[in-house]
Amino acid sequence: MKLLEEFQLLGGVRHVCLAEQGEVALSTFPSLLNESLAGAARVMNMMLSSTPDKHSGFSEVHIEMDDSQLMAITLDDTHQLILMTDREINYALVGTAVRAAKPRLRQLAQTATTGQPQVAPVDAPKEPPKLTEIAQPSAAHAEPQQRFNQHISALEPLLAEFVGPAAKVLLQRVRSSWPQGESNLSVRDLPAFCQQLAKYLDTDEQQSQFLRKARTSLQGNVS
Repeated sequence: MKLLEEFQLLGGVRHVCLAEQGEVALSTFPSLLNESLAGAARVMNMMLSSTPDKHSGFSEVHIEMDDSQLMAITLDDTHQLILMTDREINYALVGTAVRAAKPRLRQLAQTATTGQPQVAPVDAPKEPPKLTEIAQPSAAHAEPQQRFNQHISALEPLLAEFVGPAAKVLLQRVRSSWPQGESNLSVRDLPAFCQQLAKYLDTDEQQSQFLRKARTSLQGNVS
């Protein structure tokens, strides 16, 4: 459920639902909307099934209401993400957030409907270009996590230039999934940390731009 709630951090997203073949699997919608939501999920599933985007493997439908809209996005052949949003939202930002979270959303939907965790097919993020010139402090200059956090605060607005408010979510996602544990992150890990963040950007150009800005930020702050 926490993963669904993360989408509500995006501007204009009110409620989120995971559906499997038109049936509600998990939802942040108020319970009084459950019956209407189930009907909408079935309708949107039929619409998505009839209008697949085979080129991108990513299709969506929108149903406009008085002061909001329902937005359904395919995750795979059986799962859809349904969002209730404001009429005016940043569609590019929502799309980026969904693509970044797609493997976890699939696994969450399968767990919710079967009660058992299943291995979901993982869309491996594109490897960003290797920019070895990113400043990497020596072990002799290793800093405590407080210093690392200062660098992260400087990186957040740089990432936000590409993904908007989702930057905070992506930063925390990389931190919490760090192989050695979040508490062990230090300044020495910043180059690898930036590489992981870049994987969530859509194009090679965006990845290169972010890494160049990150390199400049690190070189300007590493003493």
